[in-house]
Amino acid sequence: MLALQAAGGVLRRWCAVWLLLFGSLLPAVAPWADEVAIPALTGRVLDRASALSAEQQRSLAAKLAALEQESGAQIAVLIVPTTGDDSIEQYAARAFETWKLGRKEVDDGILVVVAKDDRNMRIEVGYGLEGVVTDPRASRIIREQMAPRFAQGDFAGGLDAAADQLAVLVRTGELPAPAAAAESSGAGAEDGSWGGLGLLEGLILLVVLIFKAVPGPIAGIVIYFLTGNLWVALGAVVLVMALNQVLHRSQGAAVRRGGASRGGFSSGSWGSRSSGSGRSGGFRGGGGRSGGGGASGRW
Repeated sequence: MLALQAAGGVLRRWCAVWLLLFGSLLPAVAPWADEVAIPALTGRVLDRASALSAEQQRSLAAKLAALEQESGAQIAVLIVPTTGDDSIEQYAARAFETWKLGRKEVDDGILVVVAKDDRNMRIEVGYGLEGVVTDPRASRIIREQMAPRFAQGDFAGGLDAAADQLAVLVRTGELPAPAAAAESSGAGAEDGSWGGLGLLEGLILLVVLIFKAVPGPIAGIVIYFLTGNLWVALGAVVLVMALNQVLHRSQGAAVRRGGASRGGFSSGSWGSRSSGSGRSGGFRGGGGRSGGGGASGRW
């Protein structure tokens, strides 16, 4: 009898230990249990909250496809009932990371997320477009175009107006041309370009290459001995240093433009088309990234 009582005491103590351990793990496990899954990317417009009609989805998707064909930038719209325990920012970041919108190393993707039941929305902007679709501009689109229409139940009108405003911003930025356009333009100077650089950039690059071997101060000394004019020499120093800066920027632009017209487009690369379609004909991301730029809002 004493042995049974002792065994029972040991068992109770072990049960208490396991209950304490399990209880301590519950806070870490619970958030994962409530995490809303990111749906598979099957199109430019994914409506999981029945906010848009089929025709409205097709019309919006066609507008986004036309923008991608023209500029190369990928914009997708995701509508969900709720983001669960995630904030709209966390959910949008997870969706962008999963879908990888935009071209690889160009990062020209934008994701518009609407949580219908939460009454939250977010414009998540890829790295490459952060200088064009700035946080204040994204916030203004939310305040002026999306929120008023969403408050009236007009989700199609709000998203359509937001797409128009985003398209205007994308077209005003210096984005690499889509692969199809780059291939059709040829590699020669028929369109006034040189090796992917504009004519003016090419001339500046040629001038800088002449002075590249000579640092700015030495160039100034040489010019001073040749001309005997101190002001001309100082001007030469400033000019050479400035042209070298322009050279670095021009070379960086050439690398970005050249990289946008290579390879085959699948998840992470480009092919002969810029429609965002793989061989299977489905829409997919191109390997782009987001650094958390954009804006959020409510209605």
